[in-house]
Amino acid sequence: MYLRENHQVALYVACGDLNDMQIDNGVLKIYIEDSTMFTLLNDGKKEIHRALSWQGLDLDIQLYQKEKKLSKSEEDIQVLKDIFKDKLSINN
Repeated sequence: MYLRENHQVALYVACGDLNDMQIDNGVLKIYIEDSTMFTLLNDGKKEIHRALSWQGLDLDIQLYQKEKKLSKSEEDIQVLKDIFKDKLSINN
C-alpha cells in the first residue's frame, strides 16, 4: 500500500510479481531472473525498505540476479547447433 499511495506504481506492480524470496537473519533476499525487473527493484531499494518499515518490518534488502533459463525451443536449438555446427541455418 505504501508504494501505491506514494505514486511508486511501477515498484508496486513489480513487487507483486516477486515469487522467489527468503528472509535470513534480518535480510530479505530477493532472487530475480528478468534483468529489467532487477534494475527497477535495485533502483527502488530505498522505497521498498521504506514500504517494509511502514509495515513494521526492519529488514535489509539484497537482490540477486538469477541466471536466465532457456526456453524449451531455445534448448532444442542449442542441441541442434551442437550437433550440426556450421551446417545449421535458422530463419526467424
